Amino acid sequence: MSWFYIILLIEVFAFLYLRFLYFFLLTLALILYGFSQIRYSLKILPLLLISYVQGVKTEVVTELKDIKKMMQLNDKGRGVECLFSQEGFSPMLSLESENGPNWERLRENYLTFFSYTPSLGKFAFIANQEVKRILALPDNIDSIQISKSTVKIFLSWLFCENHLKLEKKENITFSKVEPEEVRPDDLKFVEQFVNDDVFTKLYESSLEYRKHLAIKGKADPAKKQYAVDVVVDILSKSKYTSIPNFNWKDPFIFSIVMQPMIISPMINISDIAVGVKRHKDLYNKKDYKEFLDYIDYCIMKNHPFVVLERYNKETNTQFYLEIDTCHRASTFDPTILNYAMGPRACLGRVIARIFLEHFFQPIVEDMTKFYPEVNHLYSGRDNDDNMSFQETIYQVTKIFGVIFKEYLRARRENNQIIESKDN
Repeated sequence: MSWFYIILLIEVFAFLYLRFLYFFLLTLALILYGFSQIRYSLKILPLLLISYVQGVKTEVVTELKDIKKMMQLNDKGRGVECLFSQEGFSPMLSLESENGPNWERLRENYLTFFSYTPSLGKFAFIANQEVKRILALPDNIDSIQISKSTVKIFLSWLFCENHLKLEKKENITFSKVEPEEVRPDDLKFVEQFVNDDVFTKLYESSLEYRKHLAIKGKADPAKKQYAVDVVVDILSKSKYTSIPNFNWKDPFIFSIVMQPMIISPMINISDIAVGVKRHKDLYNKKDYKEFLDYIDYCIMKNHPFVVLERYNKETNTQFYLEIDTCHRASTFDPTILNYAMGPRACLGRVIARIFLEHFFQPIVEDMTKFYPEVNHLYSGRDNDDNMSFQETIYQVTKIFGVIFKEYLRARRENNQIIESKDN
């Protein structure tokens, strides 16, 4: 029985046996609870309401041919990314959330920086070595350890060649990656700046970003800034300062490392880890030919972003794609649903898949110490199974606040258009 029918029965009982005041308060509480579930039952009513007050047409796509057509658009419009995620990622700029010239500038900077990074083979080696290390520890592997190991892997990879001359890679290919050995001495540069205490504080910083992005409470700006300060300090003292026209204090520069290689992985990998644990029976039954096919399913079920969006300016139409709806409709395509496609496809998808393969494969072979649901907080997909009443109130208030602000903004713009025509 769905929560809607349960609420209906309670409402009938309250109406018949309780006073009007109690009935009113109960109704309000249940409406708030029901609204909080909209996101997790993958209903996009809040987004449709936002588009409505903006005066924008909406279309929810489910057919594969329509999805592919939608993905060729490079504008995400004024939806969840613009109105919620941009603020959540502040003080960074997000490659996923920005639009127009900002996105184009970030994309160009990211591709330039990526051409100077170490080989992906070294990334695979570092990921594999780190997971072997934590598997050998006496403690269980919880969400905190997963996030700390994730940022450690990325930082170790980014700076493992700092002792070598900066060289730009030309004609980068993404064929099957084989691990390349990284010696302990190669990590001495980055180890000057980070230790377990720093990794703990970086994890705490990622929690503030996670809380903000999941709309579960106000984030601490100082804690969010901490991660930026640590990584910018390392970058400013590394050989990456020699990249032409790169000022690591510029948000358009430091964000290309901070968002896709530091904060987003710490958030997303721990969410995906919950999915890996929850769906372990599917892997045990060998329902998937390749390991990454199994991981693709876990990403689809437990990745924090549940809706993809694009905007067509010519037709003034906002398109939405509900990931779970497409999966139930048998249009599941991991290339599209997990990493998108077209001009706004995930730029870090190659790195992500290497990480997922070399980090999780040793873990799924023996999950006796694997408890990613422990200490897993503020998930964007409710993976922590703990939505407090306070978080519900905050989330509903925030969403309705955005809807009202968009209504006022649209109204002002319409009045300005009318006034300009009159003049």
